[in-house]
Parts: sequence; structure tokens; C-alpha cells
Amino acid sequence: MRQPQRLRDLDKDEYQRILKRADVKIEDTLSAIIPIVKEVEKRGDAAVTKFTAQFDGV
Repeated sequence: MRQPQRLRDLDKDEYQRILKRADVKIEDTLSAIIPIVKEVEKRGDAAVTKFTAQFDGV
């Protein structure tokens, strides 16, 4: 699990990297997440198992 970081402790490159990550459009993220949530609602544990294998390699 990632540890929290204090912005004041970051160097310039790390700070810029974090800012770029925050520039993601929420609509793009939701369009990827919503179908996953719907499949989990519909198929339950089978979908969770599928996505665990797909995203976590387990």
C-alpha cells in the first residue's frame, strides 16, 4: 500500500508527477469503472474473481 506523502517534502520532479496524475478527467475514469461495477452487481463473486485475475494477476 502506498504511504501518504507531504507535498512540502517532494522535490520538483515528484511534485510535477503528482500534479499530472491529478489532471485525469473524472468522466474518463468513470467510463472505465462503471461497467466493472455493473458486472460485479450482476455476477457477484464470479465477476470479482475475474477482475482480481485481470487487474491483480491473482
